[in-house]
This record gives sequence, structure tokens and C-alpha cells, in this order.
Amino acid sequence: MGKLSKRPNRRNRHHPDTLLNVRPRPKISGFTLIIVTLLSAFMLYGVIKFFRYPKPALEKEKAAARENHSPNLQPGKLDPSSYVIMEKDPVFYREPFAGNAPVINGIRLKRYDSSGFTIFGIGNTAIPLPNPDLQRGITFSIGHPFGCKDHKISLFLKNMKLYVAADFKDLGKEETMGAMEFNHWKLYKANLIDFSSDDFGFEIKDKQGKIAFSICCGYGNVVYLAGYFINQRSVMVLQNNYLNNKAQLGCFGKSDSGWRQRAEGEVGLIKSLFGPDRPY
Repeated sequence: MGKLSKRPNRRNRHHPDTLLNVRPRPKISGFTLIIVTLLSAFMLYGVIKFFRYPKPALEKEKAAARENHSPNLQPGKLDPSSYVIMEKDPVFYREPFAGNAPVINGIRLKRYDSSGFTIFGIGNTAIPLPNPDLQRGITFSIGHPFGCKDHKISLFLKNMKLYVAADFKDLGKEETMGAMEFNHWKLYKANLIDFSSDDFGFEIKDKQGKIAFSICCGYGNVVYLAGYFINQRSVMVLQNNYLNNKAQLGCFGKSDSGWRQRAEGEVGLIKSLFGPDRPY
């Protein structure tokens, strides 16, 4: 008799023993599904935000930050003797204007660290001032090594907004045009002064249309100052230090001949914040 060939025992795929060897499909937990959904949503939001943000403005801000916030500013050191903390808290009125005086809303900072510094561009120098002191209010001396050391301005930081207290005089007759005290005016002569502002800056023009004072928070979160300051002995002129031309801080002693004409020539070079060279 011939040998019977043994056929392989092919189990039915429905046989219980076969079913025990089948690996079940991995199940995705609810927590994992939530995480994946959130990550996908964040990635989609980032792509939309990238394409909606104007690329030229983004590149300009990055370039300004790389170049120490302005191509003309040199790193400066904090000089504690350059300012004093106010003895009294700044006065804020609920109604920050009266009569024909315009509203003062303060200058909004783009970034803020309560324990850090705010950089001020003054002349050719980037000067860091501590935010804890700015929150208490300081009187800052805008100095110059050639005699212009008695020009002062008060600064106060509140709710991520910067406020100023200073008197503004006309260069021609040295008549006081206005006196700003943080969020209100102590004096405002509408026939001598013109005030313009937005969220990130404001400027004051005299009756000749020249920039008496301007301040803004520009690229790199730097606070830029420009304008002219008058006291009994001298006139100090701050040029726009965010422009490509060389920033200047000029000092003109009143004892020098022709000081007024030379100061007026420098003041005429100051550009408006709200022109084509806006720094923000």
C-alpha cells in the first residue's frame, strides 16, 4: 500500500485558535486625539499668521533689532546719576483735558518686562532705564558733554504706557507754549502749539511748524526722543536718531554769537513722526 501524503493542516480562519493569534488594531486614546487636534490647529494658525503678517515690516523690525534697534545708536550704559525718582506720585486726572486742550493717551510700549529695562534713543546713544524706576516716576537729565546738562524731562510708566511731563517753549520768543503733566495739560496755548498723536507716539509743533518735541516707541521697542529744549543758558537740539543720516545732539550756548540762527537751522532738520520716515 502506498503511503498517504499528509496535507498541511490549514485551519479555518474562523477557528477559535486562529482568532486568538490575530493581533488587534491599536486603539487611539481620547487624550492622544485631543493633543493631535490641538497641535494641528496651532500649526494652521501659525501658517495663516505668517502669510497675513506683512513681510517687509517683519524684516524691517528684525533688521532694526539686529542693529541695536537703530543703525545710528551706540550701546550706552546706565548712569544712576542721570535721573532721580520722584518724591511724590504723579498726579493722574480722570478727565485728562480741559477746554481746547487735546487728550493725552500715553505711548504704548510694544514689549514690556516689569523687572527689565526700556531703551531710550537719545542723540547717538541707546540708554537703558529700569522699568521699576519708571513705574515710580523719574526726572531724567538729557545731557551733553559741552554744557547742556540742565535740560530735564519727567517720565512715568503706567499700564504699559509711557507718559511725559515737560514744558515746551517757542524758540523765537522763548514763550511757553504748553506744559504737559503726564495725562493732562497744565497749560495749552492753542494759538502757539499743535499736538498730534497716535497709540505709539506724539509730537508738538510750534507756530512756525517746526517740531518742538516728539517721542515714540519705534522698531525694537526703543523710545526715540527728538525736539529742542530751552533753559536760561542754552538750547539743546535732538535730531531724529532713527533715520539713516547721522543722529546729532546739538548744544548752543546763549553766550555765543549767532546761537539762535544756528539752533533754528538744526531744528528745521527734525522730521515729523507722521511723515514718510515713520519709525513704527
